[in-house]
Amino acid sequence: MQELINRLRDLYRYCEGLENLNANGMAGSDFVIKGDTVEIYFKYCSNDLGVCERKFIGYVMSRVKAKKLADDKVPSNVDEGFVCSSRQLKGVHRAIKYATPWNLQRPSTTVPPDEVPLSELLSASLQSFEEDYEKQIDRQESVSIPVNANFLRVLDTTPIDRRTIKSAAVLSNRVITTVLKRLVELGLVNEVKSQEKRGLYWVSLTAKGLDLRDKSDCAIAKVEKQWIGQYGSNTIENLRDCLCSLVKAQELEFPHHLTGYGPMDPALTGGDYIKEEIGPPYIPGRGQEWPVVHKVDTNTDSSATIPALLSKKLMQLDVDYNRFSFGNLFFTANSLSKFENQHMTLKQAQGHLHSVASRITGNGKSYLERHIYLVVDKGKPSDGSRLLHLTPKARFMRDSYPATTFSVEQEWLTRYGEEPILQLRRCLLEMVATRDNSYSEFPDPCKWIWDVVQKQYSQGFSVKQKS
Repeated sequence: MQELINRLRDLYRYCEGLENLNANGMAGSDFVIKGDTVEIYFKYCSNDLGVCERKFIGYVMSRVKAKKLADDKVPSNVDEGFVCSSRQLKGVHRAIKYATPWNLQRPSTTVPPDEVPLSELLSASLQSFEEDYEKQIDRQESVSIPVNANFLRVLDTTPIDRRTIKSAAVLSNRVITTVLKRLVELGLVNEVKSQEKRGLYWVSLTAKGLDLRDKSDCAIAKVEKQWIGQYGSNTIENLRDCLCSLVKAQELEFPHHLTGYGPMDPALTGGDYIKEEIGPPYIPGRGQEWPVVHKVDTNTDSSATIPALLSKKLMQLDVDYNRFSFGNLFFTANSLSKFENQHMTLKQAQGHLHSVASRITGNGKSYLERHIYLVVDKGKPSDGSRLLHLTPKARFMRDSYPATTFSVEQEWLTRYGEEPILQLRRCLLEMVATRDNSYSEFPDPCKWIWDVVQKQYSQGFSVKQKS
């Protein structure tokens, strides 16, 4: 038990709102072993960080079902205490370790003032392209760019083995299963079970699917032409040239549109269940279902659309950001960066966070709650006045975001050369400066899946295609 206590004391260093009782000449007063149990005492700083830590510790203790000590049972120089069994103490250690940046060091990079991260410039350009695409189409008789890029693009009227979609589109099984089922229901895709081989399914486009793919390709081409008129041929040609050269230099294939690991999982490669491989080529940490596809033909990059090229570079940037282990780029940029140390109400947070994956339910089941990035005050799910508090891990990732994104860009200057990166930044800045819209710092990689599931596109089609 003493060894576990020492490890917990080490973790306290990352909880900035906790006063270190042990370091203040009160050795032993933070933990008192009493037979098979241990009493844990806490004193919190009298600031916003102290409030965050009090809520965080309270959540951890309720999670392991530790009993809170009455005020007259704790020393007068501490704020509260809990009694834990050895099993509960292990749970406390596990939770605090998970919610603190114990294995990370803050980046030492100095970020130039007013430097807009390259990831945000790429994100704004991709979202602005999709916004212009929406103006070209009739949503009732159209498909979105990601549906075309990730599914219709890799299919044709000639049937193919469903298993080949995974590597052709670079998608997880769960995304393929979810979206393919809906596309069949919408009458865009045929899926036929083989009568000769068990487990084999033949997938092909229907006439309607082929028609919508062609219409989507035409709409994308129109937007690219529109951009030449809007931003100038030099800017768009330079943008395409930069993106093509950078994508050609990538050693792995990525999706033609940013896609999460699942309908509610924005981790682009599915986390790090399978550890990274340094290579070369470098293969990121990933989930079991995310396919590693080595690049063979670089000529296809030249014919890729602008949104596909933007997506591929954003994917590479996300992979490189994750090498720093500072959390998911989507959540850090879109969610954690919106919070300060001062508390925010649940209703305010829900107003800030519009994306599918970053929604906060307040019932402990949303991603940011389950992974202990934040703690929500107890209360009714409908009570939007409850307060949210960031945990040490979330605060660290939020504060490290500017330096980490800048570090990735500096590494790109070395990897790809200064000229293409600086030229890319110049092109993107020119384009973003002319847009009035406010875009998210990183595109929601799950929203398009939900749009398909909820039939926000193609609502005029029959619900079930007749065989």
